[in-house]
Amino acid sequence: MMNALDIMKHPAAYVSGYENTPTEEQYRAKQLCWEYNRTAPNEQEKRRSILQTLLGTQDIPWNTVYAQTRCDSAADRNTMRETLLACNYVTGASFTEDATSMFDNLIVSLNSVVVLIIVCAAALAAVVLYNLISVNLAERKKELATIKVLGFYDKEVYRYIFREIDLLALMGSCVGLLLGIPLHQFIIRTVEMDQLMFIRTIAPHSYLLSVALTMLFTLAVCFVMRRHVKKISMVESMKAPE
Repeated sequence: MMNALDIMKHPAAYVSGYENTPTEEQYRAKQLCWEYNRTAPNEQEKRRSILQTLLGTQDIPWNTVYAQTRCDSAADRNTMRETLLACNYVTGASFTEDATSMFDNLIVSLNSVVVLIIVCAAALAAVVLYNLISVNLAERKKELATIKVLGFYDKEVYRYIFREIDLLALMGSCVGLLLGIPLHQFIIRTVEMDQLMFIRTIAPHSYLLSVALTMLFTLAVCFVMRRHVKKISMVESMKAPE
């Protein structure tokens, strides 16, 4: 027996409890449902005829009733819920507003988690870039000191060393996008539930935002590392054995 998630993912039509029903009958049932949903409220005879064709003439044991109410406040909804539950033939009552509120709270919680992940990713990127640039400067200290001796200004030295960092960060962002697409699909499919599904497609502006944030973190770290480049002494070039 398929669950709700499998039913939604399944390409073929599905009739609960009748998996072996011929495909033609399933599509005929879908057509009748489509016609029923597009009937006017005053076309009661047409609705009844469609239901008889779809469900048969025998009585159907209804177990759910959908209705519109005038309960605009939480207090009114609670009062109606208590009144309905007092009936011995009612086992539960729920309102669309309550489900919407619960969903909104869930989305707010997810947004907080997303912000936390972005902040942690920014901190990780800053630490990694800081260490890599520090090692790069330490390995090329004599080279940069020689460039200063040759008459390069500080801004020219900055562009000389940090242009490579920016280019590598851009290339890393492109590789990260390629690897992030299957990882995103894996995470979304893992956290999905029968009652809740997420959009699996990634909006184009999400790619641009991810690259922009990565480059922003890179530029911020490079700006902080400028003082290390400025502190490189030109005397270091005179100590070189060559």
